[in-house]
Amino acid sequence: MNLHFLFLMCSLLAGDAWATSFYIRPMPDFVRDAIHIVRGRLHQPHAEFGIAPGGERNVYTVAELEVLEVLKGNISKSSLPVRKLGGTKDGITLHIPGSPEFQDGEESVFFLGPENEDHSYEVTGLELGKFGLEEKNGELELTGGLLGYSDGPEALEAMGPGVAANRRVWTLKQLKDLIQVQKSEPPPPSSKDAGASGSRPSTGAVAPSGESASQTGTAGPKVVADEKPGTAGYSGSDAANFAGILFLIGGALLGIFFYLRRK
Repeated sequence: MNLHFLFLMCSLLAGDAWATSFYIRPMPDFVRDAIHIVRGRLHQPHAEFGIAPGGERNVYTVAELEVLEVLKGNISKSSLPVRKLGGTKDGITLHIPGSPEFQDGEESVFFLGPENEDHSYEVTGLELGKFGLEEKNGELELTGGLLGYSDGPEALEAMGPGVAANRRVWTLKQLKDLIQVQKSEPPPPSSKDAGASGSRPSTGAVAPSGESASQTGTAGPKVVADEKPGTAGYSGSDAANFAGILFLIGGALLGIFFYLRRK
């Protein structure tokens, strides 16, 4: 046993004590705010060191995304690197709860953020922004992602008006139709304009094909604190988790102290 091992064990134990929670949004809102939406196939995911926007050095898992179809955005490349925070490189492991899985050869629909300085792209909202594709009755249905979090205890904790629409079957065609409808909509008023009129702008939720707008609901969810909807956050149990982390770190430091005394 050495100091590096004790420090690594302390980091891993502390990381597992945290749990990622999400604010579940209606699918139309999630689609509207997406910068890029791409259907593509992943190739050769691997871990490497990279620089975060804040300048710190982190471990990332990087894969080449073969672009099969651009559903939204201005991407013109036939392939592009996508990355996620976390992975194992040179014996260093960084685990991020709620991070999307990258599997070699898998075809998925990715909601991507803006291009990074190193020309890579990251998935929006961690695993909320990665949808699998499953063929049923001659249609490609979306699976997982935001939809996977809309039918369980997480959704009950963060339920907002319009989220019930996420529990319906969404096909790739319905997603394309929704994107086209939103392109033709006028831009939403700014917060300044909304405050002047004294009214809250509608989310403009659109029902999938064959469903009425009244079934979907148009009111937007209430945002929790200053957290941006659709991004990862922490739940109200974080205080207890933090106390557990301090206990684990304290135990590790105590082990280091006795180890050094034996030396």
